[in-house]
Amino acid sequence: MSVTPNPIEEIPWPGNLCIACLEPRDLTLEHIFPDALHGALTCRSLCQPCNSFFGHAIDHAAKSDPAIRSAARALSDTLPDVVAKIEEGQRFLIHTEAAVLHGKKRDGEIQGTWHKMPDGSVIAPEDQAIESLRGRMRAEGLSEADIETSITRYVAAEPGEIVDMSPTRAAKKLAAYLAGPDLRAPEVDPLLFVKIAYEFTALLVGQAIYARSPQLEELRAVLKEIRRDSDAFTVEKLTAKAAAPFHGIAFEGNGPHAIFQIRLFGKPAYRVHLRRIAVQHKPIAYTHDLETGEQWHNLDDVVRDLSSLRRRGESLV
Repeated sequence: MSVTPNPIEEIPWPGNLCIACLEPRDLTLEHIFPDALHGALTCRSLCQPCNSFFGHAIDHAAKSDPAIRSAARALSDTLPDVVAKIEEGQRFLIHTEAAVLHGKKRDGEIQGTWHKMPDGSVIAPEDQAIESLRGRMRAEGLSEADIETSITRYVAAEPGEIVDMSPTRAAKKLAAYLAGPDLRAPEVDPLLFVKIAYEFTALLVGQAIYARSPQLEELRAVLKEIRRDSDAFTVEKLTAKAAAPFHGIAFEGNGPHAIFQIRLFGKPAYRVHLRRIAVQHKPIAYTHDLETGEQWHNLDDVVRDLSSLRRRGESLV
């Protein structure tokens, strides 16, 4: 193993076809590990339509997976910027004396959503509640001076206090506290790990990935057509003891088919079996240290061979 003092900016790709659709289109930068998870290993191997499709259909929900999100949150002190990026747009739970509310993080702040109670009253975040109260009091014909007096009383109220805002309207100041992240999101799509394994395979074998063998065609169809029921792959869900600030992938060899292990934030791990292909390459590993930016790998020969346009792994099946 060796360590690069600086991150690999981009692994050069020798071909001129997209590795997913095999069309001769302009190739765009693909993050082997999703950019949303702070992946650094990249290669221009996908066309824009395939890159956008995979990003929307497979990659986009990865950061909301309960195991991935929990592992990232466990590293908040170590990776504050990375975790902040992952938490943006995520769902949270907010407790009040009346109900549990849902909220989302926007621009680093958790914003609650409106909640209608059975009696017809509404619970709303304070800033939104104030604007709503202003509008309703104007509709009732109150003067601006009376409105601002009522708003001042409401802002100064203690939690649990009921404030008369107008002759026909009252508002109750509720105490609220953050209960924590809402981890009820669906688990990550297993095709994410098939895609990572397929793209890593392309780095190992170069233009041999373009072969139109039935085995590789099925694997490409799995990704392009979102075939989760195909027998061309299986994904085992594993877990380590604790989160750690790294992403990694290892080609473990053929047993007899190609086997990869992928780790995200150290703890969630996934063993991917590409059951219809065998990769003609020695076992090889890559690890991205998310804290230092260093990338531990033995990919030097891969980068060198792809840069010189050599084809490796002539037979994948």
